Amino acid sequence: MSTESDIGHTHNPRAGAQRDRADARGTATRLSVPLRAAIALSLLLGALAALPRPLDAQTPLPPTPAATPGPGDPPKVEIVATPVPVPRPTAVPSGDPLVRVVGVGETLSSLAAQSGFSISDLAKRNLLTRSNALLTGQRVRLPARISPRIRLHRVAPGETVTSLAAGYDISPYQLRQANNLPCATCLVVNQLLRIPLPASAPATDSNLPQPFDRVDVIPAQPAPGDIVVVRVLPSQPLDTVIGTFADHPLRFVRRGDYWEALSGVSALTDAGVYGVSVRAAATSGAAAEVSGRIQVVQSGYGSENITIDYRLAPLLDPQVNAEERFEIDTLVSQFTPNAYYSGTFRLPVVSKITSYFGARRSFNDGLLRTYHSGTDMLAPVGTPVHVAAAGRVAAVTTLKVRGQVVVIDHGRGIFTLYCHLSRVDVKQGQIVNAGDVIALSGNTGRSEGPHLHWELAVGGVTVDPLPYTETPLP
Repeated sequence: MSTESDIGHTHNPRAGAQRDRADARGTATRLSVPLRAAIALSLLLGALAALPRPLDAQTPLPPTPAATPGPGDPPKVEIVATPVPVPRPTAVPSGDPLVRVVGVGETLSSLAAQSGFSISDLAKRNLLTRSNALLTGQRVRLPARISPRIRLHRVAPGETVTSLAAGYDISPYQLRQANNLPCATCLVVNQLLRIPLPASAPATDSNLPQPFDRVDVIPAQPAPGDIVVVRVLPSQPLDTVIGTFADHPLRFVRRGDYWEALSGVSALTDAGVYGVSVRAAATSGAAAEVSGRIQVVQSGYGSENITIDYRLAPLLDPQVNAEERFEIDTLVSQFTPNAYYSGTFRLPVVSKITSYFGARRSFNDGLLRTYHSGTDMLAPVGTPVHVAAAGRVAAVTTLKVRGQVVVIDHGRGIFTLYCHLSRVDVKQGQIVNAGDVIALSGNTGRSEGPHLHWELAVGGVTVDPLPYTETPLP
């Protein structure tokens, strides 16, 4: 006999197999939910990882060392920034006797005094609203031709009508009549007098005080990177001449009948008006100072963005560059009165120019912002470097940025620098002639490839050297 419980557990093979399959399906159903979720999450994370991230969220990659160029590889050079030519006005004599090209020291009052017309009349004729704002090189139309028999004199302390008349070899009556002086004691210090020259005196159209005849600035409207010539033509022999231009000292040397000083206009000089002042003392004891206003026009230099290898990045430190600039400025601010050079300067190597003077530069996206103080020329390591003109070796040194450097003093405050050299073949104090080989080009200092960096400095200011390979230096 069997009991109920026994009947309930009676074995049936087909029913057991069905229960096993059902249990398997249930288990699979319970496991597939978390498995599918995990797979979907994994796919989503992978897709998100593939999307581009913002720049500030990206982890910077470690710097990759630059490959060393092989013998057959072209050297790595900097980006060329070609300067844009900027037209500028030139002050040249018009040939019209009624048009006066203003020189240093000339004012509307001095032109009026010499021509015999009033300041207001000259101002109206030339549409001038400020009588004291004449620029050197500016053209002023006169109502009448300036008399070559009239000279101007500014009264100094202690001078009288009698002493002045004796000094100019004229009568006191002539002096009083030419200036409408009511009495012989009516002079005032700094008063401007018209002096009628005696027949024995040479004619002149100058309206400057003694001992000046004329002071000119060439070019009358310079641009950044130019060399400026300040030329003094005296009316009598001079002992000394000193001056300043744009707050830089002018060092004059005598050149025949005139005295001359050279100065540079920095590439960073803003367009605008700058002052020039000259003081001269004559052997006779006469002394005077004249001043003028020079218009500096805008330049047209390009710009470059340069990437420096991580191994040279410490040389982008502004302090490193400032210290080296100070050392260079100290060297090129020396002055030798005699000139070793003559004529045009030659290129130190004849090659492709890879970077021009004056280009505004940004290194490694703004880590250092400056300008290019010279001209770069492609030159494989070992290329002979020729001196641009005759001179004396002022220094042979090694600098952090410029590498091995030779500095040549050409006289009159003119210097050239040859940088990134691999070998130097001259010594300090040595005299060299134009075209002599002074070194071999290289890749020293802050240099991304073999080249020659060539600089020209005048009066302690770095200027563009290329124009003076075609035009003789003064």
